[in-house]
Amino acid sequence: MRFVKLSTFIILACAIPASAHSPTASGQAVGRGGSPASKQTQQLPKSCLAQQHPSEPINALLETIRDHPTAGAYNTLGALFAQDRRTTCAIAAFEGALRLEPGDWQAHYNLGLAVLTKGDRSRAASEFQAAILQKPDSVAPHFALGTLLQEAGNLGGAAKEFETALQNDANFAPAQFSLGVLYTQQGKDPEAAALFRQAIHNDPDNVQAHVNLGLTMARLADFYKAEQERARIPIRNTNRPEKYHGLYLAGDARS
Repeated sequence: MRFVKLSTFIILACAIPASAHSPTASGQAVGRGGSPASKQTQQLPKSCLAQQHPSEPINALLETIRDHPTAGAYNTLGALFAQDRRTTCAIAAFEGALRLEPGDWQAHYNLGLAVLTKGDRSRAASEFQAAILQKPDSVAPHFALGTLLQEAGNLGGAAKEFETALQNDANFAPAQFSLGVLYTQQGKDPEAAALFRQAIHNDPDNVQAHVNLGLTMARLADFYKAEQERARIPIRNTNRPEKYHGLYLAGDARS
C-alpha cells in the first residue's frame, strides 16, 4: 500500500503570515548606516538579493530585514523563496531566523523541509527533532519526522510520531492516513480500517484513503463494504496536487 512521501509535499509549502514588522526582542538599533541590523541581509547569498524578475513581496521583506531583522521576517522570507522553488535562498533565510532566535521551532521545522529538498535527510531529521524539542505539542514536526522514519523502514519510530501528532490534533487526516498504512504494514487491518475511515471523515476527497479502505475491507473478507468503498471513490481533482499536503511551512493552521 502506498504511503505519504515527504518529497511529494515540499512544494506544497505555503507562506506563513507575515510577522516581519515587529521589532526585535533585544531592541537592537535599526538603520542602514552600518549597524548590525543593516548587515542582516548580507548573510544571504547575493543571488537571493537580486532577481531577474523582482518579486514585490520578497523585496519588501528584504527591506524589512534591513530595518527590523526578526526571526518572523526571515521565516516569511524563507516561505516565499520556497514557493518560488529557490531552495538555497529558503535555507539561508531559515538559518537567518535561527541565528536571531535559536529556539524558534518554526524555523527549525521549515529548515528541515528545505534541506530535505536537497536530499539531506539526516539534517532534516535533526531539524524536525529540534522543532519537537522546542514545541512538543506541535503537529507538523511530529508528522514530518514520522514520515521520514516510515520511508526509512523504522515503523516503530514512525508509529510513535504519528500517534503523538494525533494526540496533539485528533482530526489531522494525514497522520490518520499514514498511521493506517503503517498498521497495514504491521498486519493490523482492523485498526488500519478505523484510521482510514477517520481520515475520510476529515478529508472526504482523498482518493487514496478510499482506495486503501476498500483494499483493507477486502482483506478482512468484508467484500460488500469493500465494493461500497470502491463505488465511493471520488473523481480525482486534476487541478490540485496530492491531497495529503500534510507537510507545509510552519505557521499554517495545523502547525
